[in-house]
Amino acid sequence: MRPGPGVLMVAVCGRAPYEATSEKAEDGLRVAIISHVYLTRENRKNVVELAKHADVNVVSPDRALYDVFSGLIDLPAANETCLFSLYPLKRISGPVYFLHSGSLSFDRFGPDIVHVEYDPWSAIFWQALYCRARYAKEAKLVITVKKNTYRRYAGPARWVKHAIAKIGARRVDRIIAASKKTADLYVRTFGVPRRKITVIHHLGTDVSLFAPEPGRRRKRGGESLVVGYCGRLEAHKGILDLLAAVEQCRAATGANLTLKCLGEGRLWERLQARARQTEWFHVLPTVLPAGVADFLKETDIFVLPSRVLPDHEEHDAHALLEALATGVASIGARSGIIPEILGDGSGLLVEPGSPDSLAAALSTLAGDEILRDSLGRRGRKKAIELFSLEAIARRKIQVYEDALHDR
Repeated sequence: MRPGPGVLMVAVCGRAPYEATSEKAEDGLRVAIISHVYLTRENRKNVVELAKHADVNVVSPDRALYDVFSGLIDLPAANETCLFSLYPLKRISGPVYFLHSGSLSFDRFGPDIVHVEYDPWSAIFWQALYCRARYAKEAKLVITVKKNTYRRYAGPARWVKHAIAKIGARRVDRIIAASKKTADLYVRTFGVPRRKITVIHHLGTDVSLFAPEPGRRRKRGGESLVVGYCGRLEAHKGILDLLAAVEQCRAATGANLTLKCLGEGRLWERLQARARQTEWFHVLPTVLPAGVADFLKETDIFVLPSRVLPDHEEHDAHALLEALATGVASIGARSGIIPEILGDGSGLLVEPGSPDSLAAALSTLAGDEILRDSLGRRGRKKAIELFSLEAIARRKIQVYEDALHDR
């Protein structure tokens, strides 16, 4: 039985839900989203925005699949304006998981759209496919995909994965690709018709939280400029390239640069040891989104120096979007989605894995306050128009409508 309009339900670990009132959706469209991403409060803002246009049921494991968000998990409460169904996460083997539920709440919710935020070769994707066939036969299937490289296993597993992925991708009514590079991958590798793919960034940015500091004083000549990075402290993120580039820029040009890196990861201890010996380098622990916003407001130049690996390129770059929304002049490496975000002149692009290229870009911005201001204004405008919570939600609703009407 479907819950009535304007009802919020949270089912935790399969127990009976409790209810609270919420705003009524505009058109009665029912969307079931299968994803663990919305276990963090900041990411749930995307669901709240979507719930202004549709009745939403987020079907999620009760914990993250990976450790990336583990420190920020904050389970939804009854006063949040969307419906959540949380289930225990069960491991089949290795990195293969499914949700401990026989229906994924489809029998109770009756979705018009089943939106799966997992790859078409994942066990949870196929679980959603099965539950749709059993409990919501008329629902259209939409998936969000972010990966812009495709890892091919050795031996028979290579062909098994590819066959599963290809069959899964072709059973989907619409695909939301986080980048053009991802869209091209699905056309090229899995033969998905391009008309079925829409490029929309995965998560919108709260442009009211991530906004320039009103009346911030300009730095005077000789004052230290803060170069900032926010994200995973991992080698593939190019952190060591950034550290080398700042050191090179300071030595070659005399620029007074301070490097601040915020995050966690396997390089934490190594970077902390270096920071203890270097007065211009600081490593800060992960903080809540409001703390990230404060960090960015004190940053003069933001850098996302992600490397290019055989089976990985930057596929999200959400911290870069937050920096743009905050009006921070930004530099990014030509890795994955980054050129699509900055390539129109919204920031400077450098070669991945090249401290020399990055040092040159830092030197350019450090010596040109007018350029920094111009890039900051341009980035802020782009973030509002293309990457805000509202903009992303409305584009997703359009994809759902197109799927329902087979446009």
